[in-house]
Amino acid sequence: MALVAAFCLFLGFSAAGAPAEAPADLLLTGGRVWTAEGARPWAEAVAIRDGRILYVGDAAGASRHRGPKTQVVPLGGRLVVPGFDDAHIHLMSGALVLRALRLLNSQGVTSVQDAGYTPAQLDADLPLMERALREGQLTVRITVSVQMSPGDVEVPVARATALAKVHRGPLLRFGAVKGYVDGVIEAHTAAMLEPYSADGSRRARGRPARERTHRGGRIEHIETISPPDYPRFKALGVIASMQPLHANPDQNNADVWSRNIGPERASRGFSWRNIEKAGGRLVFGSDWPVVTSDVMRGLYCAVARKTKEGTPPGGWLPELAVSLESALRHYTVDGAYASFEEAEKGSLAPGKRADLVVLSEDLFRQPPEAILETKVLLTVMDGRVVHRGPEFPAPSRASASGEGPPRASRASRPRAASSRARHPPGSPRSERA
Repeated sequence: MALVAAFCLFLGFSAAGAPAEAPADLLLTGGRVWTAEGARPWAEAVAIRDGRILYVGDAAGASRHRGPKTQVVPLGGRLVVPGFDDAHIHLMSGALVLRALRLLNSQGVTSVQDAGYTPAQLDADLPLMERALREGQLTVRITVSVQMSPGDVEVPVARATALAKVHRGPLLRFGAVKGYVDGVIEAHTAAMLEPYSADGSRRARGRPARERTHRGGRIEHIETISPPDYPRFKALGVIASMQPLHANPDQNNADVWSRNIGPERASRGFSWRNIEKAGGRLVFGSDWPVVTSDVMRGLYCAVARKTKEGTPPGGWLPELAVSLESALRHYTVDGAYASFEEAEKGSLAPGKRADLVVLSEDLFRQPPEAILETKVLLTVMDGRVVHRGPEFPAPSRASASGEGPPRASRASRPRAASSRARHPPGSPRSERA
């Protein structure tokens, strides 16, 4: 393995292990490419062919994959990262689905994991998704879970099992069921080990979650954790699915959330870093449309623990923040792991699906505040450009040097979408971002 690693460091990665002769369809070159690959996290260029990554490495190596029909994107030193995976989202109904996908593409999202359709909602929406799939309109990879409710378990499980046999492709997949065991701290419906500070009750409804020992078990919306439970995530193979903007330190968190549980438990609020230190695996999502789906907002809150206005000074419980690299991993390769697709996507490596994002700022070389000013210039999903910002040029066959700033070009802006979340009665979350 050491010899292979040394070889790859010199020549760059190639799907065939050596410079390939087949020309690329799309070539991005002259940038700083964060691959999310542990052995070689940085590169200069990415070559793509037939929807998959052909090469990741230096610009000279990438140029060997250029042919007469190769579309070339000069990066001008800009940062490239894997496409973002929103691991907890609520897609819209009907035609709004396609509008939502365009919005997500504009934010660099190439994969989502929907947080639960009821069987009735599936009856309405699945035919629309299938039609969009047939017509090539799915520009985000969708993994769908089917929602269970108390007294209604067998039908959703059977439906999810049947759909997982039909839809198991790279763009539309089933394979999970979602059940509710409690609510949220604001509404006093979250199950607690000790009474709430405000009214003395432990919980209003729900029951303790069953322990799951196989890979793929997830707990969503983790708010505050008892310290003995930190190592249990790793021991039980349970994924902590968390939403950074739920920790947005706004007035709601200060006046309602923290007051309901008291300062001692509030000091462990949204303990991303403690789960990491205990060896647990996290995935990040938005919970959109309850909060914004803007990944840059989520990244900023994850690393700074501040509102977008920069409060409080120093951040809320900054010791629980994560590094930029960790936050990016939770939005990319860890999301792919959570949907059992880490061999196919989540990082930039030869053979994987070509999902990537070009950003206006190099987040690794800027203070956290620069995240909020960062724009998504280009989103590539399955090897095709699904979003291009007006500040960025269209791919060209004119030059492969990658030198110099990109020329301005016109591109249509995605239309915004909004709708209501499908949270069950009794567990509301107010818009917090």
